[in-house]
Amino acid sequence: MGYSGSSGWVSGSSYSYGTRQTSLDINLDDVRCSNDDWDSCTYSTSHNCGHSEDVFLTCTAAEAAEETQFTLVNSNGGAARAGELGLLLYNRGTVCDDDFDDNAAEAICVELGFEGATRWTSENSFTIQSNYDINLDEVHCESDSWDSCEFATTHDCSHSEDVFLMCHDAEGDAAADDAVFRLVDEDGNTINDERRGLLLYNGGTVCDDGFGSLEASVICEELGYSGAEDYDSDGGWEIQSNYQITLDDVSCDTEEEERWASCSFTETHNCGHSEDIFLTCSSPTDQPATEESVTTVNVITPTVLSSVFRLVDDNGNEVEGGRMGLLLYNGGTVCDDSFSDNSADAICREMGYSGASNWDSGDDYESQSGYDIKLDDVSCSSGNWSSCTYSLRHNCGHYEDVFLECETAADEVDIDSCFVQGRRTSGTVIEEVTYTGREDCVELCLSHDGCHGIAVSPLYWSVTGCYIIGEHTTFQDYSWQYAARSCFDRSTDGETEVSEGFRVLDRDGDAIEDGGRGLLTYNGGTVCDDGFGDTEANAICIEMGFAGSSGWENSYSYSSLQDNLDINLDDVSCDDEDWSSCSYSEEHNCGHSEDVFISCSSDDADGDSTTDEVNFNLVNEEGEDGGNSGLLIYNGGTVCDDYFDQDAADAICSLMGFASSGSEWNSSLSWSIKSDYNIFLDDVRCSNASWASCDYSESHNCGHSEDVFLTCREVEACYTEYQENTGWFPDSAIIRQRTYIGHDECKEWCDAHENCQAAVISPAFWAHRECFIVSTLNVTERNNWSAAIKNARCPDETDEETHHFQLVNERGEPSNTREGLLLYKGGTVCDDGFSSFSAEAICRELGFTSSPKYRYSSASTLSDIVGGISYPSMWRVQEDYPILMDEVVCDSGQWANCSYVTHKHDCSHLEDISLHCGDNGTVTIRFELVDSENSPGATAGLLIASVTTGNETDRGTVCDDYFNENSIATACRQLGFEDSRYYDIYEPEDRDLFSFESEVYDIVLDNFACNSNNTNDTSSCTFVLEHDCTASENVYLSCGPEEGHIANVTNQLKLTPRDPRGLYVVEKRQEDSEVYGGVCDDGFTDTTAATLCSYFGWARGRKGPSQLLRNGTSYVSTRLTCEEDRLGSCKDRPYPDSENSTEYMCAPHELASVYCFNEVMDHRIDILRGNINNALQFSINILMSYYKEGELFLLHNDRARRSIEVRACDNVIPAVRISGSGGRYVIAGRLFASRVCDDQCVSIVVGETTKQYCFEPAAASEASSI
Repeated sequence: MGYSGSSGWVSGSSYSYGTRQTSLDINLDDVRCSNDDWDSCTYSTSHNCGHSEDVFLTCTAAEAAEETQFTLVNSNGGAARAGELGLLLYNRGTVCDDDFDDNAAEAICVELGFEGATRWTSENSFTIQSNYDINLDEVHCESDSWDSCEFATTHDCSHSEDVFLMCHDAEGDAAADDAVFRLVDEDGNTINDERRGLLLYNGGTVCDDGFGSLEASVICEELGYSGAEDYDSDGGWEIQSNYQITLDDVSCDTEEEERWASCSFTETHNCGHSEDIFLTCSSPTDQPATEESVTTVNVITPTVLSSVFRLVDDNGNEVEGGRMGLLLYNGGTVCDDSFSDNSADAICREMGYSGASNWDSGDDYESQSGYDIKLDDVSCSSGNWSSCTYSLRHNCGHYEDVFLECETAADEVDIDSCFVQGRRTSGTVIEEVTYTGREDCVELCLSHDGCHGIAVSPLYWSVTGCYIIGEHTTFQDYSWQYAARSCFDRSTDGETEVSEGFRVLDRDGDAIEDGGRGLLTYNGGTVCDDGFGDTEANAICIEMGFAGSSGWENSYSYSSLQDNLDINLDDVSCDDEDWSSCSYSEEHNCGHSEDVFISCSSDDADGDSTTDEVNFNLVNEEGEDGGNSGLLIYNGGTVCDDYFDQDAADAICSLMGFASSGSEWNSSLSWSIKSDYNIFLDDVRCSNASWASCDYSESHNCGHSEDVFLTCREVEACYTEYQENTGWFPDSAIIRQRTYIGHDECKEWCDAHENCQAAVISPAFWAHRECFIVSTLNVTERNNWSAAIKNARCPDETDEETHHFQLVNERGEPSNTREGLLLYKGGTVCDDGFSSFSAEAICRELGFTSSPKYRYSSASTLSDIVGGISYPSMWRVQEDYPILMDEVVCDSGQWANCSYVTHKHDCSHLEDISLHCGDNGTVTIRFELVDSENSPGATAGLLIASVTTGNETDRGTVCDDYFNENSIATACRQLGFEDSRYYDIYEPEDRDLFSFESEVYDIVLDNFACNSNNTNDTSSCTFVLEHDCTASENVYLSCGPEEGHIANVTNQLKLTPRDPRGLYVVEKRQEDSEVYGGVCDDGFTDTTAATLCSYFGWARGRKGPSQLLRNGTSYVSTRLTCEEDRLGSCKDRPYPDSENSTEYMCAPHELASVYCFNEVMDHRIDILRGNINNALQFSINILMSYYKEGELFLLHNDRARRSIEVRACDNVIPAVRISGSGGRYVIAGRLFASRVCDDQCVSIVVGETTKQYCFEPAAASEASSI
């Protein structure tokens, strides 16, 4: 049509011309073009469309082809000028603010022909916005060039997110730094005559604070009129709400000529639109200002201040970075009110420096009195000028003038130089993405405030990762790369690097937050002790937020941690205890034997310097960590033995995380290291094995001959077995992560971290498998991962005997019945957390296992316990016992599933547990099913239990609490249905199949959970005879065989190998025959495949491609389905299906197949040949391939060759040479001498795959060389 191209199109589904469209025919359809030349297009003149599919098109005029696609409009749709806030349009549609930032504003203003952006917002509104579509969204620019920008032409926005933009012209033009006044009418149109209008300044209204007739006249003159006729603030126009208020506190000097230069004002305000100025100007002196010639006046706007800050010396000469100078703004000084380090950084950066190194205020220069004070109240929330507010008025004297010293502009950072090969991190992972280059990793790190560094996984991984790391330590790993943020991010946002850089680490590299002693690090490296002393220690502790140092030394060693760290600081020397007085060097001449260890103290309420928390640890004879035994240290000093006893020893061991009993102590050892410490604790008196019961003194009257030595008993942590396909956890729960070295080692690493709740291992097929330790028990399903969850406790050795439980009567004598006051190790048990499971578990531990009628009570809970024993509210004897156990929480009636706390409680004796462990006699349970006619002998219906205790039988329903698959199997087997049957439990929505009212029965059995599914005996089951259920929880059960149920999978089905790549086809035995036929793959799924594979001994499986029936075979089965983890769930239909044979007709190429496997990735080794000579030199030719989810593939690279290991007699053979490529390799080496190993067999190991090859005995004599 003669245009240069299209600038956009839509269909009638989002646009309409109403009757104009419907009056027209649809003449063209199916338009397809291979390029933008019409000759390349095909189309149809017939159609199958409605007018909702009509095309609406926008074309670009030829003469406008090179013009910008952006425009700025004012409130009435006219063009907005430089300095005026306008609505931003793209192709005549608005722009959404998603991802919009200062770079985008700058790029678009430049694209529009302006010098740059003054400001932008999405908090403005024009009534004309609703006239436009939203045409642009997600604008993201890497720089101030439009070529660097990405965007979307679809959106998820509303007009409340439209972008408004103010641009400024080129430096030197009047409009660049100038204010623009306009008068507009009620519709937003510019007024060029003597009419009353709304006064606008830079696209916003003017507040009436301080405004008078003089100010009105000055502004009218600036607009080209002779003066002002009138002004007011009695507006009430709707259009006012479309503008921001951009000017306030206008005040002009009456002694000056009536011009704008005499006026002061602020661009911040405290006004509402009810205070907007309306102005009527008198006739113009010459011509009124037209819309094209609006008068402007020089006023500095806040976003272009970089050109008006200067640093000068006493003679007014420019001062370069690195020297202190008087700060000038627009030729005047800056007052120090509200000025801060952030303000200093922001202004230095505006002047092109990397930041501020120092600032001060005063009247040091004689020349200061020759300047006006031009800027005050500079307050910045960060080190960037965009975060600053300020005032152009002041209430200051020159003694408050700011002096500033800026750092020289930083050189451009060489990002590559920041990445260190051979180091990786252990710490919090904030985000993990696929590695696409160092620059992208750096950019991602800078987008996270919490990013402290970057780790890049090995480049030979199939998918290399970029890890954004929070708090962390580093260690050696030669295949990884690491970059610290402090290297590539020279910006500190107003914070000193030192306050970020100091940390104190424990032996595992975890940060110590409470002031306890540990290894001092600076920016991830250690600190050398050259020049170090108490002043330096105090300065650093104060810098980290503590009151000071409680001690430092260099005689400690965390060798496994220190050896993996660099030394980052040396020659620290401080004039006083303020870090700003300190000097230091980031180069060193030290070894790690000179690393500083430090402990810090905090202020208490009285201002004394003490630690907020009690910190005990044990050291060995060299002063290193003693583990569970050694010299007892309290907050960096020793402990005197005055009043010290077994309770004190147990309490301190418990506080340190060891067992709360069985500790040993003495004060008889004469280690020389004792004299290296002060004595910090004395007179420790404890009433039980809880630190909360202890009193002590931090002054003493002791000598080191009274220092306490302590040995604590370790508490073994218990874990579940590693659970397959479990491993999802939130990233915030990661404590540490490292390279996987073994399942047990991962759990041991978890044990070493107090807040670790689970050990999680990544998939075995990862090229770089990892162990994660996490602080949450909420570890859920995740394919191919595995996790071991920490149990609440492990029973100690004495637990396995009696757990120290006892029942006593009201006189405190052992009870000769099954009831009484419950004691644990001679103390009572509190009822917090106690349940019927707790009662059952303890009764079983006491040996009462023949009756499940377990009851418990306390004075505080008697009214809540069904069937509880009516003991007196309290027995006097209870006061004779301490309370030693609390929070007994059991998940079942087995003590192994219980958790508890000892020697700590928040109870009174009113909460002591009394226990009733059931009546004498055995319990038998017989099941039956009752159908809708209430008749026995049914195969499906309501489950009824007859429970006999002694001579008493109760018959009633079973509650579904804890009722599991094993419970189903046990009940059905007792009813005569063997393991070939199908079991099911009806869901609530299916229970309307039974019309009778189950409420006619009492509930007689609850919490029925069985540990086995292959017996009809209930002895493996736990249960209780009291309940907390309603009839809606009754169990309904089906034990009959379902139609099509396959009773014995391995007998009726078989998997037949089809090809050498691991594929099996599924076949089924024909009824009453030994002949097998095919299974059609209609309805066949991955779940069915996996279940079948598990029946035949594999861990996993998946559906394979459809296969062809071989000659002479036919289908015998179709619609084969198995449910995952469902006992006896496989079923099928005969072929052809008698119900609908046409629906299930299968083609010969629809034979079902599976891939079965144990590991997702597994290698295969085929030995082609081998030779050996008399010197025991051998060579073996192998063909290596790999299975992926059961399917065999040839190697496409030689990465796996690096992991080949050759062993003989359980030892690795050294100096083995491996050559070849593409999986065909020659292994050459030499066997061990016969005196070491006379076995002439070798094992070739790759990952979990081992292939053994034995050389023929004769081969050695026949072969002379290789």
